[in-house]
Amino acid sequence: MKWAILIGLLLLFLAGPALASTTDDLDENGKNLDPSRGDPPELVPAITEEVDDVPDDTEEVDANELEAIGRVLASECASHTDEEREAIAWHVRTYAAHRKSTVYDTSRARGDWSEQLGNRPPWSTSKPARARDTDQAQAVLVQPMSAAPAYASSFFEPAQQDLCSRNAERYRAGGGSGADTTPQGSAPQYFRFRHYHLNADGVRAKWGGVLVRTVGRWEFYR
Repeated sequence: MKWAILIGLLLLFLAGPALASTTDDLDENGKNLDPSRGDPPELVPAITEEVDDVPDDTEEVDANELEAIGRVLASECASHTDEEREAIAWHVRTYAAHRKSTVYDTSRARGDWSEQLGNRPPWSTSKPARARDTDQAQAVLVQPMSAAPAYASSFFEPAQQDLCSRNAERYRAGGGSGADTTPQGSAPQYFRFRHYHLNADGVRAKWGGVLVRTVGRWEFYR
């Protein structure tokens, strides 16, 4: 029995240094003063990922819709104010949604991007979108439809309508016709206006609708 006690005390004496806290042998920089023991593992701070808050009602932007609205802005109102362009972007989006369609499909009623021709398509998409057009189209598309202004079925720029009507008259006066497929007569420079028959007052009278709003140079009707 005495031998067992003595052996136990001897073992505790020999293990004592190994059971001591490693912090007793660290210098002020956290390095171990006893190289045989190695340095304690470094503490790595937890990494937290910052995530920007995204509104729950943000819409996912469809690439086709983005291109379509961007092309409308480039073709219909490239040099207009941001306010006017935003109004046009909202109009084409609500117009298509009202008909349970998309801006993309509505714009390509003839199978490709094109000039306006009546309501097939109801606006021009003949010019490719620039960065400004795409940025403004996206700014409208990310918003929910609940943010849309009052619905309007038609829009036009009166001063531009008057100009197009006058140019169409010049084309016809030179011997051209609205049915021409190639420039004819003595005023071929006005060929692209051949389909215009009404000035601004004529359009208003034909539509006979309610003026919903005026944004800059544009009028929106229902």
